[in-house]
Amino acid sequence: MDHKIKTILIVDDNRLPRIIERAILSEHFPELSVLEAATGEEALETARKEPVDLALVDINVPGMDGLELGEWLRKESLVTHICFVSANIQNTSREKAAQLNAQFIAKPMTEEKLITLIEGIGVA
Repeated sequence: MDHKIKTILIVDDNRLPRIIERAILSEHFPELSVLEAATGEEALETARKEPVDLALVDINVPGMDGLELGEWLRKESLVTHICFVSANIQNTSREKAAQLNAQFIAKPMTEEKLITLIEGIGVA
């Protein structure tokens, strides 16, 4: 994929990871637009309204879980890159991520992991 990142959607029901990821992104990539959602439904609604290049998705969110969200994001072609960020490192979660052509990063998300991910895709 040659699509560079302009807008990132952080999906996590826990506010602290969203704050940390936003802080890392604003420090290292201030040119990026960062959106947030606490549920899968909220994330899907956001992605339908605004173009999203990368979704950082926690698998365990209330309501529609992150894997189901990933399916909808792919089905509706709403996002180019998906990265599941989860403490749920079971093989089934990793396999589902692979089926969705998504990356997988085990929690906790660190500054190094996030920077490596963004640099690997590229910033527009």
